[in-house]
Amino acid sequence: MRKWIVGCLLALVILPCGALDVEIKLVDIEFKMTSEHNFLTTLDVKWEVQSSTMGGFYLQVPEGVENIIGEQSYAILNARTRVKTEVTKVGPSRYDIDLENGIRFSGSAIFHLEYYYDPTTLEDGSQVLSIVGWDQLVESQRITIITDTAIEENGALDLLADKYSIQTTWDARVEPVKIYLPNGTLLGYRIEEDNVPDHTSRGIAFKNNVKPATEKTVAFAFR
Repeated sequence: MRKWIVGCLLALVILPCGALDVEIKLVDIEFKMTSEHNFLTTLDVKWEVQSSTMGGFYLQVPEGVENIIGEQSYAILNARTRVKTEVTKVGPSRYDIDLENGIRFSGSAIFHLEYYYDPTTLEDGSQVLSIVGWDQLVESQRITIITDTAIEENGALDLLADKYSIQTTWDARVEPVKIYLPNGTLLGYRIEEDNVPDHTSRGIAFKNNVKPATEKTVAFAFR
């Protein structure tokens, strides 16, 4: 485990309505490499509202995140009703995420967001991915990095797993996985954990061991 100074993390704070009792049941973050060497990022968050109602939250994004793709943002309420969300940029890196037409819900909801993320690049070519920071405990979290490396459906993962190196700022178990997509199978890496503490600052340094470092580099302090 190696620690470094990362930029602003994603921060998620709910908009209160009365005595709101809410839990974060699941966070699913996916970083998919693109031909532009950035990442198409999807964020799915499952909320469970025990009392009162909830209509949305605000999202503070790190430097390197392009605008959230509003037309790709929605919520699934209580596993059956799909509702559009209204994404409003209210600051240089802050967004309000609300259910359309002032809708509120109780029970469960999964909010889905997509955006492009161009992370900081280190001098050795590693890209530093900032991981969502929450204001309360997360019961279950899954982080997936999808590379652009194709793999045979029956191919051995251990032959390709060392093509990339991954360092984390916390004690995490990183597993190589096959990602099955409509147009083929890609090499991916996954981290799964339970009971993630609140206000946890985390980062992942992801490096392609084959490609040379890019010219877009910055000075970086390790500690």
